[in-house]
Amino acid sequence: MTLKIDGGILAGGLARRMGGKNKGLALYRGQPMIQSIAFAMRPYVQQLLINCNRDSDAIAQYCDITVTDAIAGFHGPLAGIHALLCASNADYVLISSCDTPLLNEHYAQTMLKALAQDTNETSQAPAAYYANCNGVSQPTHLLISTALSRSLGKRVQQNKLRALEWLQDIEAVAVSFDDETLFYNVNSTAELSMSPSRSH
Repeated sequence: MTLKIDGGILAGGLARRMGGKNKGLALYRGQPMIQSIAFAMRPYVQQLLINCNRDSDAIAQYCDITVTDAIAGFHGPLAGIHALLCASNADYVLISSCDTPLLNEHYAQTMLKALAQDTNETSQAPAAYYANCNGVSQPTHLLISTALSRSLGKRVQQNKLRALEWLQDIEAVAVSFDDETLFYNVNSTAELSMSPSRSH
């Protein structure tokens, strides 16, 4: 059985530490962070969706579909994940946040390999996977079944918004990575000019 995979990028936050500017459109090494992530994911997905609650015209050039939170009120990453799952007609959505500009193709390859192995070995693969790099969970780097959209929506409406707690509750599978630079996270304008040291 061949599973359909969409890609999703989370760019719907308020970005308070970036002065309210859309993080995905901020330049890192001369190009918008969201462009780098889209480039890394595009070869592995049938269509690319970006969750954004503003600047949709500027962001639309990097994806096939832009989607706003289906549940109003800026509820954070889980609301964005929910919106991506609702908008996709694929079996799974491969997701990244918009603020990890050093993400490369190894991310998609590794996550999809984990799903392919489980699909071959069992009649039903796990519904969710998340990246774990050297023991540190990356709860916004996910491979999620779209079948989880309804239960996730209920969770957001209940204001249970901690992504890692949700992943633990649904028994998501951790996928191991050892290169921390993949998940270098830009949260402030100062970090746009920084370069992390490569892990070994």
